[in-house]
Amino acid sequence: MTPRCRVMGLAVLLVLTTGSVAFAGKQKIAVLGLEVKHTGSIDQQSTVVAHDLTEGLRTQAKAGAGPFIEAPNSEQELIDQKVMHSCDDERPGCMIEIANDLKADYLMYGSITIESDKGQNAYHVTVTLLAVNKKGGAPQSVSEFFPVKEAREDKLKGWARKAYKKLTGQESSGTLVVKANVDGATVLVDREPRGTIKNGSATLQLDENRYNIAIEAEGYKRYEFSDPITIRAGDTTTKDAGELEKRGPDVDIHEVSGTVTHESSGNGKKIATIAGLGVGVALGVVATVEYIGPIRDYSGDANHEGPAFDKDGKELDGGDCGLLSLNTGAAVTGNAGAWITACKARRRQAVEITLASAAGAIGIVSGILWLRGGKNGGEHASTASKGGKIAVTPVVTPSLTGATLQIEW
Repeated sequence: MTPRCRVMGLAVLLVLTTGSVAFAGKQKIAVLGLEVKHTGSIDQQSTVVAHDLTEGLRTQAKAGAGPFIEAPNSEQELIDQKVMHSCDDERPGCMIEIANDLKADYLMYGSITIESDKGQNAYHVTVTLLAVNKKGGAPQSVSEFFPVKEAREDKLKGWARKAYKKLTGQESSGTLVVKANVDGATVLVDREPRGTIKNGSATLQLDENRYNIAIEAEGYKRYEFSDPITIRAGDTTTKDAGELEKRGPDVDIHEVSGTVTHESSGNGKKIATIAGLGVGVALGVVATVEYIGPIRDYSGDANHEGPAFDKDGKELDGGDCGLLSLNTGAAVTGNAGAWITACKARRRQAVEITLASAAGAIGIVSGILWLRGGKNGGEHASTASKGGKIAVTPVVTPSLTGATLQIEW
C-alpha cells in the first residue's frame, strides 16, 4: 500500500469511528409508513400525504436526532406489518412483536383519516411512539389537523419534524429576537401580534417553521422583513429592523356620498344647485304651457273643433297617440290636425317633465351635499370627479314617451 493510500484509509477509518462514537448509546427506532384509513376508496393525494409525513419522520431518525438512531432495514409499512403479524389493530402487544422482528427498541407508527375540522375537510394525522422494553408503558401520541387544500410537502415535513422531536423529548421550538428602535412597537408573526418591543427588542418562542415577520408602531411606517425567517428548534435567531421610518402627518380625508373633504369655497356646489333648480323650473314652465295649450285645447276647450276618429270610427284620445307611428293621413279622420298637435305636445311635455325633474334632482342633491359639508374649520365638502355620473336619456317609442334618469354617486 502506498503512503497516499494509507493516508486515505486512515481518514475513512477516522470518519467511521467518529460516526460510531456520535451514535453510541442511542437506541434503535423503526419508523413504519403511516397508514391511510379512509372509509371507502383511498385517493392518490392521501397516499402522497402519508408518504411525505413518513419521510419527514424517517429523516429525523436517520440523522440520529435526539436519543434514537434508525434501526437497519426497518423502513416498512404499518399496514404490511399488521398483515404479516395477523394484527387487527395497533394494540401494544402486536406492535411490540413487530418491533422485535425489526430489532428496534422503539416503534413509531401512525395513521391518516379525512375528517371535518372547522367546517372544512382536513387530514387528521396521528403519530404514536411505543417503547418496546418498557412493559406496561403507555404509548405516547401526537395528532393534528391539516386542511386538505393546505397539505403541502414542506408544511407536512415540518410538522413531522416537530412531532418526532416532541415524542422523543427534544426541544421543538426556537427563539426569535427582533430588534427595533421604537419601544411599544408590535411584532407581527404571519400577520398576528405575538410580542412587543421593550428596551429595543422582543423575544419570541416559535415552533420550527418559516415565518413572515413585520413590525408596526403608531407614527411609524410598517416594517416587514423582506424574506421569511426560518426558526430551528433549540436555536436563537436575531433580526434587527434598525431605525423605523417615521410617517408624515396624516391627511384628514372623508368620503361623503361621492365627495372628498378639502379646502374649498363651495362655489361649485352653489352654482350646481342654482343652475339645476333654475333649469328645472324653466322646463316645468314650458311643460305647463304645453298643457294649457294644445293638450287642453283638444281635451275640452271652447275652441275644440270636434274629435278625431280612427279608420274604424273610434274617437281618438291621448291614449291613442301611438298611432302617430302609422300613416296618420290614412288612419285618422275628423279633426286629425288638432289631435296630432296634441299628441306631439304630449310627447314634448313628458320629456320636459322628466328633464325638469332630473335638473331639479341635480340641484337638490348638490344643495344637500353643500349644506352637509358646511364650514368645518375653514373646510368645505366639494364635488370631486370620483366616478360621479348623472345621465338623462329621452325615450320616444310608438307606445312610450319620456326619459330615463341615471345617477351614480
